[in-house]
Amino acid sequence: MRDRGRSFLRSVATQAAKAGRRGVLWANLLAALVIGALYLWLQADLLRKNAPLFTPRTDAYGSIYYTLQVAHAAHVFAGLLLNSWLLSKIWRRVTVYRLFGVQAIALYWHFVNALAVVVTLTILSPSF
Repeated sequence: MRDRGRSFLRSVATQAAKAGRRGVLWANLLAALVIGALYLWLQADLLRKNAPLFTPRTDAYGSIYYTLQVAHAAHVFAGLLLNSWLLSKIWRRVTVYRLFGVQAIALYWHFVNALAVVVTLTILSPSF
């Protein structure tokens, strides 16, 4: 649900950018930034709660779990930095160059969302 929500917001932002509607674009990118930051905070809290149960040194599952979670969190953090940068640029005005930035960052977030599915399936697979 969270991934589809962010992707939807970015799709709306891309359409708003094409139409030159800076306010809608800015609001959707800001909402996506807030959702992404909330997700990152919840993931960090989950890692903190799991730390007493197992560590990367406990077994192979622990190693894979932490590697995948931290790698995914790093990609989310990079996306949040990209969103922040884009918001600062769009605040002034929307140009064709910035429209390409919106589309490129939206594509990046689609990759991160697909990665989230892979990470989740990999983490859940031992429980099946």
